[in-house]
Amino acid sequence: MSQSTRAGLPARTSEIRRYVACGLIGFFMATFGTNFWLTNSYIGSRPRTPDIVLHLVYPMNDHGTYYYLSATESASLKLAFWGGMIAILLVVIVVPKDFIIPPPQTPRWITHVSASFRTGLEEFSLGYFAIMISALLASVAAIYLFGQEVAQFAAAHGIVTR
Repeated sequence: MSQSTRAGLPARTSEIRRYVACGLIGFFMATFGTNFWLTNSYIGSRPRTPDIVLHLVYPMNDHGTYYYLSATESASLKLAFWGGMIAILLVVIVVPKDFIIPPPQTPRWITHVSASFRTGLEEFSLGYFAIMISALLASVAAIYLFGQEVAQFAAAHGIVTR
């Protein structure tokens, strides 16, 4: 017979889901860092007015100041941002959750508007950390090696929107 966890899933399935979540967290950190780095590098080097000759016509808003990017640059920012957002959403979906029921003296309205749960990721494990760092490094390498080509492909197929 297989061992069961608190949530009723086999222990191995919950552990695999935690490893997948750690990998997604590593991917999120890579895309977040890439988006931050690209945004900061574009702010200092792109014009504040559209330049049709250089094809810098896609606006990037930085707290009310607009900088104009090329289609590939705009696609790279959007891909990094949405890749990270999807990764975090998948982490929330994938990670196994064991809901914690509040004590009886807790006001009833709080139990309807909030939830607490344990995922198992709050306890440090070298395996979780190794998967997260490996995913982070692999994602940074993939972004460095293939990021520009993917952004060019996305821009050529109309993934750049205003």
